[in-house]
Amino acid sequence: MSEKDQIIALLLSRVDVNVQLALALQQALGIDISDFWMDLCKIYDSTNPKKDYNLPDTLECLNLNRLDMRLRNPEELPWVLSQLKKMKQMTLSFIEVFDQQQEVDISPFLPLSEDMKSLTIYNCRLTHFPEQIRNYKGLKQLNLGHMRINALPDWFSELEELDHLYLIDCNIEKLPKKFLFQSIKTIHLSKNRMSEIPESIFDNDFLFELYLDNNRLSKISHLISNLDLLLDLNLANNCLKEFPEGILDIKELTLLDLSNNPIPEIPDGISELKELRVLNLSGTLVSESEKEKLKILLPKCNVS
Repeated sequence: MSEKDQIIALLLSRVDVNVQLALALQQALGIDISDFWMDLCKIYDSTNPKKDYNLPDTLECLNLNRLDMRLRNPEELPWVLSQLKKMKQMTLSFIEVFDQQQEVDISPFLPLSEDMKSLTIYNCRLTHFPEQIRNYKGLKQLNLGHMRINALPDWFSELEELDHLYLIDCNIEKLPKKFLFQSIKTIHLSKNRMSEIPESIFDNDFLFELYLDNNRLSKISHLISNLDLLLDLNLANNCLKEFPEGILDIKELTLLDLSNNPIPEIPDGISELKELRVLNLSGTLVSESEKEKLKILLPKCNVS
């Protein structure tokens, strides 16, 4: 690479580079800049008043793989995002909490990319799940937070390639009856409004982490025993009145959080969970004397 090419590559690798400046460099110097942009992380941040960012009318000449956008409000969403057909990783976040009465459909703005692997959207007060996500068949990680979705669409399990799913504080009351993926490892459904979960969630054989804390669950199916590889199970801040017996069959479990549930006692069979290292019972009805007994039954576990 010539010295001139190296200088341009350095300019274009900066996370705060102005898009139009880059395109101007390409036009003035006649150098193809697309490859320099493939690993670019952040090119747009309207929340920084010191930066003058202006997205051009077309982005098709940029083979962007990754993009991180922080916006003040939905009116700043540029329609040209849909032109990014090579996008693999995208983060879209808003710093101002939307008016809950305001409905914003972001589907038309999401990239028309068949290569999308990771999608993160924060603080977008959506009441409907974005339809465009259905087309991301190879999606590996989906992270949606602080929304008002209420329910996931029936087609959600079509995203069968998912490895990591984070749907935190999305106001979800109901999951699809089929909630099954090929090899998902992480499911975080914290801070929602679910009073029940479909039994199919316990058929995800490769699940390592299951977070259902801060919901309204009153019982957990015995089928949870199917999760042989589960390491972390968080059921804190629910309405469980009994210890879910199926947990006793999850021999690889290392973390169990049952805090702030009205559970009165823990069965002695928990001593069979030899790998358990953290057992959180704070805010339950389990007595201090019972906790002392558990510390003896689980000498390698931190019981609180």
